[in-house]
Amino acid sequence: MPNHDKLLAYLTKLGFAALALVVAGELVQQIVTHLTFTEVVAVFFGLALMSPVAYFILESERPRSDHRPRRGAERTPLLPPHEDH
Repeated sequence: MPNHDKLLAYLTKLGFAALALVVAGELVQQIVTHLTFTEVVAVFFGLALMSPVAYFILESERPRSDHRPRRGAERTPLLPPHEDH
């Protein structure tokens, strides 16, 4: 039997996500209608470049030891108690 509280919580989150998408779409539409094509292209490329720039800034602030890939397991895997070697 499904848990009604979890279902209600999921449907509430889904409803708020749908509402946020509608509001964001309307906001973008209102902004784009006031911009020329060149400005829209400039905004698109500006937003597209922000993510890589933020990533490289974040990576440059990390200490060098965090850049190396880790080798080996972090912990020794355990076998289930009913299996013998």
